[in-house]
Amino acid sequence: MNTLFTKSLAGSVITVTSSLSDNSSRATSGYSTKTKDAERAQDVSSSADIALQQDSGVTVSLNYSVESAEAIAPEQLDGLASLSQRLAKSPSSSNPLFTDKATATDAVSFTGFYYAAADGITADQLAEKLHTALSSVPGSGTQLTDSMDLAMTQAKLNKLVDENIAADWQPLARQTVQQFIQAKVTIQDNEWQSVAKQDIALAASRGDDASQAQAESDLAVLQAGNSHHQQLRTAFLELTRDTTNSDDWFSTFSAAIHGKGALEYEEQMHVQALSKQWQAL
Repeated sequence: MNTLFTKSLAGSVITVTSSLSDNSSRATSGYSTKTKDAERAQDVSSSADIALQQDSGVTVSLNYSVESAEAIAPEQLDGLASLSQRLAKSPSSSNPLFTDKATATDAVSFTGFYYAAADGITADQLAEKLHTALSSVPGSGTQLTDSMDLAMTQAKLNKLVDENIAADWQPLARQTVQQFIQAKVTIQDNEWQSVAKQDIALAASRGDDASQAQAESDLAVLQAGNSHHQQLRTAFLELTRDTTNSDDWFSTFSAAIHGKGALEYEEQMHVQALSKQWQAL
């Protein structure tokens, strides 16, 4: 019996077990081993998981097509088996992470987390924790509280990584979190600029030159990334990324509230809700 292990650049593993003589089979770099019978079979699909069993005794198992190949040393097989087990992890489609419309879209950004989960953490458990981390508390919706929400999403995701991702995968997981947060920053900026543009159009339709000029000025500041709330958001994100004292986080949030009356009350209640959610993690 001869066994050949090959790996594509995409990480696929091919196992070929053959009882044939060297005259009836061969392996060259970049190609899987085939018998003459197998060569007459239909080409392997690039996306299907296919096993071909011939009477000649050759079995070829593919997860993906092989565009190029390299030999795998026997001592690497244990690591590849471990990787295969990680890749097999998949949460249920009925998990709240996917059934909740508020988190279903964002869930796509963290599919790699299941492969890197720490020992003892199931895919569904991790998905449920992601659902909590990506869920915002209800209420408010001002630029200030939106900035708080994003900072706390970052804090919750980083906590999830620290407690549920295998240590050797945590640096990459934290990079994923930062990429996700930066994408959300861009989305917020676009939303805030869209509101400013609507204010410009409304002022122009009314012939209100003073309001139009103010809205145009506000838009220019937003486009430069220098608005008051953009600066606060940057400070909030640095706070929850680089420090661990959550009491300081929430006192900083509260100190940034300068609204009056109902607005102040709503924003303060929002800070309390964020604090309560964090303490429940």
